[in-house]
Amino acid sequence: MGLWQGLAYVAAETTTATNMGILAAMVPLLTVLLSALILREPPSLGGVLGGVLAFVGVTVLLGRGNPLSLLQLQVALGDALMVVAATCYALYGVMLKRWSMNLPPWVMLYAQVCFAVLFLLPPYLMGPMTPIDSQNIGLIIYAGIPASVITTFLWMRAVRQIGANQSSIFINLMPLFSALIAMAFLGEQVAGFHFTGGLLILAGVIMAQTLTRPLARGLTSDKPSNAQQ
Repeated sequence: MGLWQGLAYVAAETTTATNMGILAAMVPLLTVLLSALILREPPSLGGVLGGVLAFVGVTVLLGRGNPLSLLQLQVALGDALMVVAATCYALYGVMLKRWSMNLPPWVMLYAQVCFAVLFLLPPYLMGPMTPIDSQNIGLIIYAGIPASVITTFLWMRAVRQIGANQSSIFINLMPLFSALIAMAFLGEQVAGFHFTGGLLILAGVIMAQTLTRPLARGLTSDKPSNAQQ
């Protein structure tokens, strides 16, 4: 959680809010892929095909409409950081299920906050000290309470109720909200490559979530259980 939020804040310095929202839409697909690797859930047809389609969309977005520019390493630092941040958030959702603990959500959240503070304290002390004043106090309160505590609590409850894969579907709304808010408050313009890359990523995510037929049998034993016998 510390990497997801920390990298996102740093990424905002060198990329647009629209790009951040679109790249965050990779979380559902990454969740499916990481679930296959960590939770031993067999990959599905949609997961493979959707992964390829979403990867093409990411290259279009990162290359600003010219994927070949990636061969020259012409990628904005903020975009690259958002890809890493999205991977961290997807891993977080998967590990919530992998390391399920019989603890109340608020206790889990409190423990996460404590470790996140310890994790982020060294880079904070090494960075430039920004004084808290009337211009940034509102942003700090928003980032510390609604965007961190409340959303994380709701996400944990959602993962417990419907699982990481199903919960991650709702992140598909992030590109839409990000683009609308960025246009309304930041004056950002949506270019053609935003639509192309965003639609490819969204199509890949939808394909991964709907075409769930496994390509191979699970890694667990195929023997029938006692109850089936």
